[in-house]
Amino acid sequence: MLSVLSNRTYRHLFAAQFALSHACWLVTYPLAGWLQSTCGSVTAILTLATLSLIGLAVAVALWPHRDPAEIAHRHDDLPPDHPHIAAGPHHSHAYVIDDLHPCWPANRDITRSV
Repeated sequence: MLSVLSNRTYRHLFAAQFALSHACWLVTYPLAGWLQSTCGSVTAILTLATLSLIGLAVAVALWPHRDPAEIAHRHDDLPPDHPHIAAGPHHSHAYVIDDLHPCWPANRDITRSV
């Protein structure tokens, strides 16, 4: 994932990962202590393992099934003499979020390769 991000977006990625991981810690750390003290080690381990498997299932379900290294797309907004589209407005390369690609292309902007 880091290979498709420009340096200016690293801080946003880090902040999102930091917030998510600490939100999970905020819930599971006290839960582990409470379960251990009230229900015992086995119940605590099984409950936390179940939560981990649920998190894994959610991650697998939400991650794109097709995540290509290169994305075919077009730049209708750039002038014809722009160096980025020297080979034409329809092209394919490793997609990097930068000044020319400020967001992921919508389905209508992705060219279909045959």
